[in-house]
Amino acid sequence: EVKRLCISFTVFIDMKPFFFLFFLFPLFAGVAQSPSYDKSGFFEIELQSLRAYFHIPGLAVLVQKDDKIIYENYMGFADLETNRSVDAQTVFPIMSLSKTFASTLCLQMADEGILDLGTSIQTWLPESKLPSSVTLQHLLSHTSEGVPGTTFNYSSRYSLISSVLEKVSGKPYEEILQERIITPLGLSHTLPLVNQQIIDSLGSSLASPYYFYGKTEKGHFDTGLSAASGLSSTPRDLATFLQGLDE
Repeated sequence: EVKRLCISFTVFIDMKPFFFLFFLFPLFAGVAQSPSYDKSGFFEIELQSLRAYFHIPGLAVLVQKDDKIIYENYMGFADLETNRSVDAQTVFPIMSLSKTFASTLCLQMADEGILDLGTSIQTWLPESKLPSSVTLQHLLSHTSEGVPGTTFNYSSRYSLISSVLEKVSGKPYEEILQERIITPLGLSHTLPLVNQQIIDSLGSSLASPYYFYGKTEKGHFDTGLSAASGLSSTPRDLATFLQGLDE
């Protein structure tokens, strides 16, 4: 049986904060299973090296195997000015990981017969001026450019999916997320950063962004919500989301 690992961690690299979620097959299959081999210790050393190399102020790490958390750690600072440490309640913008929520909504509605992934985007969004051959499935798989369905090209067209979901459901995208994913799974630390008021309301629970141009400088938050980005969350909430996909 193949076991799946979920590793999620948030880092600040170069221009803006990045949040990574990886689905990995066993990483240590080629390592002799010696009682003296401390895999978590080796992993932590690698993370600390990554943090030092990229000048990362704060790092949140969670590794989940099946439905069990096997490693969790919080390093550094969520805010350098106040020396506020990163902890399990620290909320990070998850950037393009927001796409996984949109794709989940599409598959839910496809299972319910509300939409068909093979339908042309022109059916819902004629104003998009996309070729009639471009379908929802092509947007989801980033294969909508060139000859649709033939070549992967990471595309900003993914953001159109939220408009499709709004047309199909008759509800704002934020409301669809709340009703179908965030509330049912109890993701209490997951919310869209739609405006500055939301950012201000999070206060000290939200990690501060930084740039690095030879020295660490204060960054800024991007606001707005679409299928492509705009959500914020924590590793524990993302682990819950992952587990919910399997149920």
